[in-house]
Amino acid sequence: MSEEEESYDWSSMHRVLSLFRDLCFDENELCELVMRCPRLVFEDSGEWTLLLAGCQTKFGSSRSEMWSFFYKFSEIQVKRCVLNIRHCFLFLDQIKMECDEISGQPLSLDVITVDIYNTRASVFKQAIVQATSFWD
Repeated sequence: MSEEEESYDWSSMHRVLSLFRDLCFDENELCELVMRCPRLVFEDSGEWTLLLAGCQTKFGSSRSEMWSFFYKFSEIQVKRCVLNIRHCFLFLDQIKMECDEISGQPLSLDVITVDIYNTRASVFKQAIVQATSFWD
């Protein structure tokens, strides 16, 4: 199927717009958000955006933190952002970071640029263990 023939899942897109309506304070903010970053709604019919919102909820982001995150969202693909956050979480899990240290921290746009997909967690773990033992 070519890009011109791409179809959309309108119910998924509606869920994204409903989420944004709940996060926005008025219709103007909603329109501004969609115009600013239409990929949040249109990339894979918003499925990745809904996953991203779920991640933010799991990490304890408030309504205003979620709004700020989506409003500042860059031109990165939403799918890539979600996958990067997943890889970051898996890395933190591999180095045995406690859940209470991971959760409760709102997602930041800084996380988007972290791509540890091709990096060996054991190397990071060893470096972190060495660095923390230095301070003991």
